[in-house]
Amino acid sequence: MISFTCTSLSPERLLEFAIHLEESIGKTPYELVVVSPVPVTGPNVRHIQEHGRIGNLPAHALSFAHTVGDYIVALSPDTRFVDKNFGEILVDEVRRREAACFPFAGGMWMYMSQQIGTAYGLYYANFPAVSRRSVDHVGGWFDPTYKVGWGDVDLGMRIWLAGGKCAPLESVRIMEETRPEVGEASRFKFKGGSWEADFELFKSRYHHRLGRYFQKEFREINYNYDASYLNFERTFQHNLPPSVVLGHAQLCAEADVSQVRPKTSSIAEPPPPSPEAVASSAPVALEPAMNTKPLVIGAPRTGFSLLIQIVGGIESSAGPAATPQPVVNKCVEMSSAYLTQLYTREFARRGVTSDLIYNGEFHLLVGGPKWLDKQNPELASFRKYFGVRGSGDFLMTTTHPREVLDYYSVVHSHTAPALWPDHPHFGSYRRLASIRNPIGTVNSACFSLNAMASEYIQRFLPEADETYLRQRLALYKLTDLEFIAGLIRFLRDYLDEFLPVQERYAVMRWEDLITSPVSTIQAVGTALGRSVSPDMARGIWRPMDHVNTMEHHKHNFRQGKGIVGDWKNSLVQAHMDLFREHGFDRYLTALGYPPIPDLNPKDYSPFQRLVAEYIGRGEVYRSTGDADLFGFAFNKSNIDASKFNFKSFPKQSCTHVERSTVVNDALVKAVAEVADVGCSHVNRLIRRAIEVDADGLNQPAALRELTREWEQLWKPLLHDDPKMGRVWHRLETALQRCA
Repeated sequence: MISFTCTSLSPERLLEFAIHLEESIGKTPYELVVVSPVPVTGPNVRHIQEHGRIGNLPAHALSFAHTVGDYIVALSPDTRFVDKNFGEILVDEVRRREAACFPFAGGMWMYMSQQIGTAYGLYYANFPAVSRRSVDHVGGWFDPTYKVGWGDVDLGMRIWLAGGKCAPLESVRIMEETRPEVGEASRFKFKGGSWEADFELFKSRYHHRLGRYFQKEFREINYNYDASYLNFERTFQHNLPPSVVLGHAQLCAEADVSQVRPKTSSIAEPPPPSPEAVASSAPVALEPAMNTKPLVIGAPRTGFSLLIQIVGGIESSAGPAATPQPVVNKCVEMSSAYLTQLYTREFARRGVTSDLIYNGEFHLLVGGPKWLDKQNPELASFRKYFGVRGSGDFLMTTTHPREVLDYYSVVHSHTAPALWPDHPHFGSYRRLASIRNPIGTVNSACFSLNAMASEYIQRFLPEADETYLRQRLALYKLTDLEFIAGLIRFLRDYLDEFLPVQERYAVMRWEDLITSPVSTIQAVGTALGRSVSPDMARGIWRPMDHVNTMEHHKHNFRQGKGIVGDWKNSLVQAHMDLFREHGFDRYLTALGYPPIPDLNPKDYSPFQRLVAEYIGRGEVYRSTGDADLFGFAFNKSNIDASKFNFKSFPKQSCTHVERSTVVNDALVKAVAEVADVGCSHVNRLIRRAIEVDADGLNQPAALRELTREWEQLWKPLLHDDPKMGRVWHRLETALQRCA
């Protein structure tokens, strides 16, 4: 059930709103809990008597105290929902986002406004929709200490500080009807100086925690950005002032039009920040060497993901980049939902439902490791990991037009560093690469948990000690010298291709980032043609400093690690000998690292002594615990697995099962065949989208025809599962907005 909290001083307006709500919500059970000093009625309305004029926020808090629903939404009687049957969409979206990041608050999408509210550089949910579980986790609904404003903002800050996220619910669209005040009974006559007092209360609570780089002024703290500033997770979380995000000139140009102050507030508009204060933190836009997107290349476990996020943070500070392929990007999202349904339906048809391990990082068409096809560089391949509890796992690549790589604002790949600089399309991109001491890279790979292992742990081993799991798996890897040799061979092959072209990339060393993050991020900015201030660099680094930064892969960071030279506590002399056998003294010299050392057994940690004892006996550590986890955690994309006995299957037109341990070959073949047909269909429509983008956005007829073709492809899914209709409606609407 959804509980709507609401306040009203006008029975007529409330009744009109209650009727609209009943007509728009669909079949979802709901209640409208209204606090009012005068009697109010309407469908599903529960009236809570207000004694005296207590204020807007205390009234919402009182309303919440009488709710019983699992989901809480704050509304006003002037709210109007744009779309019918929004109730199921709202609940589904909040549930989905909360499962990815808890706690979560979603904000209604202000139809035709295209602006998002932020405080201290963090999106807050205007007209929030929150599960009761998330509300309870952060200490309650709107704080009645506030009187007329800042309740939704305060709730948003509590969500962020609890480790959660706030994001707009773009599929739940609303409008607000503007009406005159309702005479002498107006609640807003209570405002007087309360808005100013509420603002001071808000600052006293959060400025010391979130406002390090902000002046204590309204325009600095509370800023409305254009919706194009939403990041790839469809939220905004820079924790930087607008003077940094937008640049001084843009801030001055937009200051008078982008801020909407409460019309009934008597507080004077604060003066704009002084030029000196703004200039001290604003990035200076330099003429970029190339007017193109950035491209990041790097082997796994080298700071690759960190570099992508740093580049994204720097680029977003310059404002949203133009999107030359909006139709292709929406078709990527359409394809992602379609193919994910095809895969999971085929597994279910063959009896695999709750035992399927398919992490959300791979649900996006372009999710997972990706690379250009060397035989045909106009195609790009993506690796998906599928696991079946009790049966094994397999890796399947899917191939699509290379244009889909530009779905990301920062194009990135682990593979083929020599191919990108001379590619007809990507050759002009601003190229950056991550490197790390190869010895540390291999050590990190031994303790890493991939996305499939993470999904399994989240679902089936949620109470397990993560450090213990990592150590047991690492003991197997470190004592199996053939496994270590596979990791070394993979890295050697990558470096053989990278070193001849390293001068064509701006290189970031992982060790520099860990020991000197501010200066390293500034250097990355220089490579991008942008000057980054120390404050901006610190703001970019803070949310990624030794934490997990991925949405679905919850184990991408090893707690307590990310320490330069930490490999000296786990690798032993036998591993150093393997590096020498593979010629790594040459690679270390070329990359600027010290030569391979000799390790003294007298200095070994207890963990190293255990590893050395097993290797000395010629024995591999096998007490790895959960057999499924062991299989899923076996390295996928950073190992030469040619010496291991994996099954593979013939290539198809768009898919290839590279590696399988699944007992039931028929299951693997069936999923691969369904995937191949599905990928062929979506590739055809993506190529049509490429044509529509190339023709320009003045081609509404072509866009309508493309939408009809997508609808025909989706029809079987919609017929078999009516709930998919909500997903289709959201994606179709997004595609039509490209016109």
